[in-house]
Amino acid sequence: MRRRLLIILLLSCHIQIYGQSQSNKISNPLEELVSIYEYGENITSYETNFKNLLNNWKTENITNANEYEFVNISFVESISDSIRYIYYRNYFSGGGACLFLN
Repeated sequence: MRRRLLIILLLSCHIQIYGQSQSNKISNPLEELVSIYEYGENITSYETNFKNLLNNWKTENITNANEYEFVNISFVESISDSIRYIYYRNYFSGGGACLFLN
């Protein structure tokens, strides 16, 4: 009988701990991985995309954010095809493919 009670006690503790950890994930959505462009206002245009970027450019989101300063940001063009994408990718990354690991 004691053995069964011990098993039930351990099982209920495990279920309670697991439930609390899951409810913390649900109630704290900031722990989810979200792009610094997407966190903030809903993206309805390129302007809100840049506003989100500027508002989220902090050391808690980017480790070396304090090493950079935005001087002037302006909209140049929408990338509409793969040729323009490859051009800008090579321009900003020195010809290497951009690789982001999660």
